[in-house]
Amino acid sequence: MSIRKGEIKMIEINGRFMTQKMTGVQRYAYEIVSRFERQSYKLLYPKNATLQTDYQGVAGIGVGFGSGYLWEQVSLPVTSANKKVLWSPCNMGPVMSRNQIVTIHDVFSIENPEWVSSNFHRWYKFILPILAQRSRKIITVSEYSKMRIIETLKIDESKIKVLGNGVSENFYRRDSEEIKRVRIKYNLEKDYILTLSSIEKRKNLSRILEAWASIKNEKYQMVVAGGLGSKKVFGESIDLGDTAKFIGYVEEADLPALYSGASAFIYAPLAEGFGIPPLEAAACGTRVITSNNTGILEHAQEYACLVDPYDVNDIKDKLNDILANPSICSITEDMSQRLRKKYSWEAISEGTFKEISEYA
Repeated sequence: MSIRKGEIKMIEINGRFMTQKMTGVQRYAYEIVSRFERQSYKLLYPKNATLQTDYQGVAGIGVGFGSGYLWEQVSLPVTSANKKVLWSPCNMGPVMSRNQIVTIHDVFSIENPEWVSSNFHRWYKFILPILAQRSRKIITVSEYSKMRIIETLKIDESKIKVLGNGVSENFYRRDSEEIKRVRIKYNLEKDYILTLSSIEKRKNLSRILEAWASIKNEKYQMVVAGGLGSKKVFGESIDLGDTAKFIGYVEEADLPALYSGASAFIYAPLAEGFGIPPLEAAACGTRVITSNNTGILEHAQEYACLVDPYDVNDIKDKLNDILANPSICSITEDMSQRLRKKYSWEAISEGTFKEISEYA
């Protein structure tokens, strides 16, 4: 990020995400913070917590006591003590910090209690409205999320800034040797359709697998990447046999080649604040099937085959179509380059720092 001498303002960052596996909101935090000038921020994380290895290139300081919500709500605000503006990038921050900017990616945990645990729903329903009211500014990732924050949290529109999400320059089509290396690493012998998901009802993996089980295409295998645990959570009624393969959490460095090697990528959540994976897949030149609703539609309509995520037959038909016709929703190299340029993390990082530093 380019900042002229004399313009740098020091901000503090809630670095609790450094102790978590990198998924959507953690990726957002990492991509932005890794582009900040090192002398412009102080990233704080729980002193006694184990840091994840995904966050190379981001330097922080271990402070305080405890971990998780205890550290975030009690220890962090005591440490920062409103001396500098605090940015909390991952949906949650300390309600005692008055000099705070928070990024709220979505409010699904309040609007859709059936998608999360009852304790998680009660906690967010209680604390997120307070946090939103006390924060000096709210950053969010789509016009859809902005609309839902206004309605659900009763926040004035003028307090919310939409800055979006991005795709890293590392996501481009990889050559055959790199694809081969990843296929060997994850034991992918068949041609495959890729999906990337965590265990959340919102991610809608059960309908994707139900649609795939009904296709019975022996040439291809559905590869499910992500921290999934046991596939039994999707119901014993879905007979997948060897038509699907669960490969677990995928290292960040392997993702571009995994996308590049796929015949198609499917990601059909019931709702998204933004939805980074389809954008990453398209940047790698892989054809995409994704949902036709909520925040994901704001970018996916440019490049993807769209489905109704609630309709198993629609998902099945789109899978059949994309496998039968290689030209459907094809991604050219020009389109991939345009997406990387349009959804640049560098630009989002600069915009985010500018927004936060106005309060420094």
